[in-house]
Amino acid sequence: MTKKSLILLIADRLPENTLKKLHIETIVETTLEVFIASLAETGRIEIRDFVVFTVKRTPKRPGRNPVTGAEAIIPERNYVQFKAGKEMKEKAWIGIETGAESPGHSCSPRGIPGSERNSSDGKVGTARMRM
Repeated sequence: MTKKSLILLIADRLPENTLKKLHIETIVETTLEVFIASLAETGRIEIRDFVVFTVKRTPKRPGRNPVTGAEAIIPERNYVQFKAGKEMKEKAWIGIETGAESPGHSCSPRGIPGSERNSSDGKVGTARMRM
């Protein structure tokens, strides 16, 4: 889902003439800006039963240049860890497993980068996003 499709979806679900798409766009943009600022400041956002975002740090480590084979130090970096809340796990993963897709989207649990969904017990894990 993109920001634009989110804005259109919200506009479609509201009663007619409640909010203009421009106002909805401003609300969505402001919400995302607040999320990003909060993550930068506190390192954590938790929306109960929906999602938890946490900023984690990967320490520097030795590595190799894959082309030349020369040793190099890979610098430390931050990444955002995403963990689905209980309600999201129940509704979103069940929808994916039963083949219920949102319009214009197709996704499988195995198609999510960094997901630990591939385990044999079928439990939902966490995903990582680079910052």
